[in-house]
Amino acid sequence: MQEFEIDCVSRSQAGSTHEHITHIGNSSGKWRLACTDAAAQITVRASRFYLMDKLSGKPVYIHVMRDGNKAPILRTRINDEWSDNLITLPECGKEYRTV
Repeated sequence: MQEFEIDCVSRSQAGSTHEHITHIGNSSGKWRLACTDAAAQITVRASRFYLMDKLSGKPVYIHVMRDGNKAPILRTRINDEWSDNLITLPECGKEYRTV
């Protein structure tokens, strides 16, 4: 299973009724991946994605949350609590390639 560090995100367009993350990405590789594609890779255990926790310096893995028929949501879990720390990441650059 491949592992990838995530350090940026792309958000829905400004002015939408609900801001949400559309892509996760990596600034050193200048790539981004649609959240739906990342969720599919996590679900079939093809890939793992993580953030580096600023306090501990350890990886925090991204999990898939599902709520009925809604689109899957990517979240992290720190100390057995769900976290919204993905939304705090900086925006991926417009020049990043989508993989």
